[in-house]
Amino acid sequence: MAREIVDVGNLIAGHRVDSPEPFVVVDPAEADRVVGRAYAADAGLVDRAVEAAAAASAGWAALPLAERVAALSVAAAKAQEAINGGEWARLLVAEQGKILLEAGFEVGRVGALVEVFATLAERALADEVVTDDQGRREVSYRPFGVVAAVTPWNWPVSLTMGKVVPALVAGNTIVVKPAPTTPLTITSILAAMSSELPAGTLNVVQGGGDVGAALVAHPMVRKVAFTGSTANGRRVYASAADGVRSLTLELGGNDPAVVLDDADLSPATLDRMLQAMFVTTGQVCWAIKRVYVDRRRHDELVDALVARLGSYVVGPGLDPRSYLGPLHIAPQRDKVRDLLAGSRASGAEVHEAGELLGDPDRGYFLRPSLVTGLAPDAPLVVEEQFGPAVPVLAFDDIEQAVGLANDSEFGLCASVWSADVERGFDVARRLEAGQVFVNAHAGPALDYGTAIGGIKQSGVGREMGIQGLREYCEVRSVSDRVLRPPLTRSPSG
Repeated sequence: MAREIVDVGNLIAGHRVDSPEPFVVVDPAEADRVVGRAYAADAGLVDRAVEAAAAASAGWAALPLAERVAALSVAAAKAQEAINGGEWARLLVAEQGKILLEAGFEVGRVGALVEVFATLAERALADEVVTDDQGRREVSYRPFGVVAAVTPWNWPVSLTMGKVVPALVAGNTIVVKPAPTTPLTITSILAAMSSELPAGTLNVVQGGGDVGAALVAHPMVRKVAFTGSTANGRRVYASAADGVRSLTLELGGNDPAVVLDDADLSPATLDRMLQAMFVTTGQVCWAIKRVYVDRRRHDELVDALVARLGSYVVGPGLDPRSYLGPLHIAPQRDKVRDLLAGSRASGAEVHEAGELLGDPDRGYFLRPSLVTGLAPDAPLVVEEQFGPAVPVLAFDDIEQAVGLANDSEFGLCASVWSADVERGFDVARRLEAGQVFVNAHAGPALDYGTAIGGIKQSGVGREMGIQGLREYCEVRSVSDRVLRPPLTRSPSG
């Protein structure tokens, strides 16, 4: 399927709707090859999608929670039928560039995410009732109504489903706008799911930033969920402001890893570090993007990591030899190239490693690099590079390490690496990030049973866990409790 031209339209009230404005999707490994097309929505189609979601809202919200979960399970099973054939994983490779192993994992998470939220739903959404001698109080978690989800290109299936599933479980209806460079796989999955749900419950509009802005600002949208860059998150924040809408923003990160003097640098640990640095060719908001290591272990760590990087193969995602695929778009590749060039010009050493199988004249391929000898305020250190180039800097004591790690506008994830777990936790508690890991970093260590999200410029709100499910609810209270006597004033005169 990945070699065919796949096209997807807008999905409104259970029906595909095309437009006169098709746009093409290309293969990042062969940028001259078109793998599919989609049809951009205009303002009228955005209106129709939101109106369809609004029309379906009351009926979907009125279903008992168990019935909503059961319907979603059936819908996920419908999508899983095609996923199990492997064609959607290969399609995801073709449009995104990631390796097949990662793509298979990503599309395989559809059913798993339904199970995660189904397990949490009853506890998260149950009414909380207090009855005592002062009366009765009920706190309930009610759906907003129409949710808008604007989703990114790096993990387009997982990060979209991480919004769709909790929004629908909570009783909302939803309109999704996928990234314009990766609309094919996720729209195919959502269309399969929509066929098993009431019309209008799950809708999709295609297009770029103008479509996203129209969706976010639509007066009938009451909740916005966005994953993307901090710059675009600010635009979403501004677009949503007029309607005073609820927002969940999962934005950029510049995740530090702090390697203490007693860190275990065994091959297994090194592999965990490297995977956290270069997953999706470094194009993940929660990837390790800067490393601070005790000066006494600096050279040892760099030498060991570069040696293991030497076995990495960079090539097309469908090639079974590839460990890293291309970057997703030319501007992202060019940004990383420029950061590396600037690092070299400043006197830093770029340790480039691995075998290049991909053709850099046709695809957006870069070999992975570790960079040493940079100043703490160098662009590669302070910016989110979103690619396979990671700076490694030395520190002299824990206070300095914590200060360097926290000296960032971002605060998504961080990690501490130490043979002494208690010491690792002590340092981890001092790091300014929404999630801090000890001897691991995100990826396999992300706990979907707990809340995930950033602080500072890395986001607002949480995804996953009970808190993530409640992000899609309005909290309402009903009470007849009287807790203190009323204020009184003596009559005058």
